[in-house]
This record gives sequence, C-alpha cells and structure tokens, in this order.
Amino acid sequence: MGQFEYAIHQLEKLTGKKFDEKKFEEACQIANRTAAAWLKACSYMAYEPSPLSGFDLFNHMADIVAARCEIDAAEGFELLAEEYEQSVKEGTSTWEYPEEHRILFEGIPCWPGLRNLFEPLKQNGVNVTAVVYAPAFGFQYTTVREMAAAYCKAPCSVCIEDGVEWRENNG
Repeated sequence: MGQFEYAIHQLEKLTGKKFDEKKFEEACQIANRTAAAWLKACSYMAYEPSPLSGFDLFNHMADIVAARCEIDAAEGFELLAEEYEQSVKEGTSTWEYPEEHRILFEGIPCWPGLRNLFEPLKQNGVNVTAVVYAPAFGFQYTTVREMAAAYCKAPCSVCIEDGVEWRENNG
C-alpha cells in the first residue's frame, strides 16, 4: 500500500493536482463495469464448441489493461460478450478450424511468438479454450487499498498453492 501512496504523492507533485477521491470512485465504477464485461466474455471459452479461441482474448488484452476506466472499453466488452453469446446460440465461432482438442494456455503470452504458436495448434485442431492470464485482469475494486491488493493477487504472480486455488475457484 505504501508504494501506491508514494506514487499518488509523486503524481500530485508532478501534476500540481491533488488526488480526487470522487474521480477515483467514478473511474472504479467504469473499471468494474469493464472488468465484469471482460470476465463474461472470457467465460464463453467454456462452451463446447467454443465460440472463440483464447488467442482472440489476447488480441483484446491492451484494452483491459490500459483502457479499463474508459466507458468505450466497458461498452466494447459488453458487445463482445453479446457476440459470443449469439455465437453460442448459432453454433458459430471465431475458431474456423476443427476443434479436436481443447487446451489451457498457462502463463503470460509471448507476444512476438504467438503466430508461431498458433499455426501448429490450428493445423492440429487444438483450440485454446482456457487461459489464466486474460481473466486475471478482471479484478474489481472500490478503494485504493483494494486496487493495490488486486494487482498483488494476479494468478501468475503468486505461489503455486494460491495459483492453484485461484484456478480451481475461477474455472
């Protein structure tokens, strides 16, 4: 928590503006709406066949990481979840290949190497239908303390026991 308080103090000095609790609360409301929509979109990988591939979620990571407090991000992820829901009803998918196998993608994507990983999976009918990294950014918070705790609790940044517990409890 001390690092966040220090960062806030430093930002106040740099900008000449005091931390505005009301603006933070408003940002949290939008961030939580965005996170809820993101988690809903992520949840559709569980359907069989899946209406998407985990690689699709990786394409949206920049928005959940950097734009979570933007109303456009919330609306975009709500629309994405609606599209996946419609795909489930229609039996369609962004995964255009036979889904012969379903696997979990563990860890942080190696962004420059994703195409090299995707191609052999695609060629062998292997769809990534569970990922740990993408939904890890669906955390919600209403205070600075809760935000700090959320960033410290990502499943890829904890001990193995906590990581296993998180995965068991969050699909």
